[in-house]
Amino acid sequence: MIEIHESDLIEFFGVSPEPEPQDEREFFAAPLFIKRVDGLELRVSISAHFRDLRLDLRKVGQKAMVFELVVPGIRSVAIERCGGRQMLRVTSEAHGIVELAVEPSIEIHCDGSISA
Repeated sequence: MIEIHESDLIEFFGVSPEPEPQDEREFFAAPLFIKRVDGLELRVSISAHFRDLRLDLRKVGQKAMVFELVVPGIRSVAIERCGGRQMLRVTSEAHGIVELAVEPSIEIHCDGSISA
């Protein structure tokens, strides 16, 4: 199981996770964070038990997704400072590195390189 500190994610996203039933919260260990920026809604969950990242982007108030990303095999999650911004860096055994920034705008970078 990977180590994820929910308090660090709350600080990064600037919002508390969405409420969910206690049994689901304990089983999936994947709090859902919803961040709204410039008319866009970013939904992110990282499961410590299943070691995956699930992310989708949609226009605020719309159900249809503009972008969806599922990254399995996560081996680490870190929050780093880069050029005065905070970046959430997720490293996957199978899909390389995904970096996410949410302030002042949403940025998603996927490099796809895999290192041993």
